[in-house]
Amino acid sequence: MKTRLSVLLLVLGGCVVDTAAQSLYGTSGWAFAPTALLAEDGTARLHYGRVDERVAPRSRLCNPDGGGAGGVGAPAGLPRCDEMILAASMVALPRLEVYVRLVRRFDVVDFRGADRSIGATFVALRQKRVLPALAFGVRDVGGTRNFHALFAVASKRVDVWSGAPGSVAVEASLGHGFDLFDANRLEIDDAAFGSLGVSVFDRVGLGAEYDTHRLNWAGWVQPVRWVRLTGALLDERYFSFTVSGIYRLPVAR
Repeated sequence: MKTRLSVLLLVLGGCVVDTAAQSLYGTSGWAFAPTALLAEDGTARLHYGRVDERVAPRSRLCNPDGGGAGGVGAPAGLPRCDEMILAASMVALPRLEVYVRLVRRFDVVDFRGADRSIGATFVALRQKRVLPALAFGVRDVGGTRNFHALFAVASKRVDVWSGAPGSVAVEASLGHGFDLFDANRLEIDDAAFGSLGVSVFDRVGLGAEYDTHRLNWAGWVQPVRWVRLTGALLDERYFSFTVSGIYRLPVAR
């Protein structure tokens, strides 16, 4: 009996591989707003997702008059402008998260007109017993740079319960976006953002965020160690999702 219990606890513990919340765009965060709580060093992720046109930052590139077929004032008969997201991210060095992302209209097969984006988050200060983690980052530093923004964010994770399967933790973040290059279409505006969430055994998470534009509800579930499903109600009503494959690369200690 003791042997079987030990094996069960070992299996459950081995499933805890990716502790950070994951945004719709594949970077650390709940929906759009970033955090300073990155995944473990060596974590690589591939993402496929869809964002509703009524809140998608790029929907106005499809329909400038109304923000898509569902936008206010949009002419009747226009195609939907939901965003399709293909992205890859990697945590390395070990405080740096880098992503590469392609976003295009969901019903268009040709990727030649897709919006290309490269960005990074660097953790300048790891979380301490009292002090939060502090990170700085950039969105859309390469590619089209239509949605370029800088940000600074402080984050804290507190384990409220710990046991053999894992822990129940509360995560909070507060940050500010900066529009230094006068970009007129931003994922993160020149304003404050924040998030609050809870994770259970690092297998299920639920949280809320204000992303400088609106209030979003988001959650994720990791049924197996290499797959995570992230969903969100953007602006509290428009459903969007991302499916991610997770792989842990061997890292020298």
